[in-house]
Amino acid sequence: MLDWLLTPAVPLTVVLALAYTLAIHLFMGLGPRRLVWHWLLALAGMAAGYELAPRLNSHLPALGDAHVIEASLAALMVLLLTGVWTRLSAREALT
Repeated sequence: MLDWLLTPAVPLTVVLALAYTLAIHLFMGLGPRRLVWHWLLALAGMAAGYELAPRLNSHLPALGDAHVIEASLAALMVLLLTGVWTRLSAREALT
């Protein structure tokens, strides 16, 4: 039942999502205020990428059973959209 927790894909997902979140926060200058929330969104994006890859019959290389490329693209897309939305909402709050 909980065998999926023991696969190497879970710690890889956690580390990659954290790295992507930190990179986007540094790149966009978002600060540490919503870091945990964005990390959770990155994890959700990674999970969505993992689930969509087999359903779309992706032929990109996978690392074991983990579709890292598709999951990374989904997480980065979620983080970029969230970062832009955060920057725009902060700019509107100042006016």
